[in-house]
Amino acid sequence: MWFLSSGGHIPSGVSSIETAVEETREELGLVFSEDSFTYLGSIFGKNTFPNGVKNNEYVDIYSVQKDFDSSTVKLQKSEVSDIRWIPFKEYKQKIKDNDPKYVSYPGLPILFSYLEKNANS
Repeated sequence: MWFLSSGGHIPSGVSSIETAVEETREELGLVFSEDSFTYLGSIFGKNTFPNGVKNNEYVDIYSVQKDFDSSTVKLQKSEVSDIRWIPFKEYKQKIKDNDPKYVSYPGLPILFSYLEKNANS
């Protein structure tokens, strides 16, 4: 399945932007400074897993728009199996069509709105 981001839970005493920088480095091997990230907004997620565990969380959404050499990507195989480039409009259509190969999540409208205004697609 294709998902649009890297991410992780924020450890105690660490900010969401610090976690975004660290998760991008950990999962993709890409090192970006905090000022490379644009904060887009937050959503609240409330889930109950099949085993009854409840997961209530805030999700901070960031975007990084930066040129980089794709050969420098170093995947954390336990978290990411592959990456690929997909034009924004194509990705948005896959989500709209409920393509089972693409993961949707409640923060996508925030990201899509930002990209429609700010990205070359």
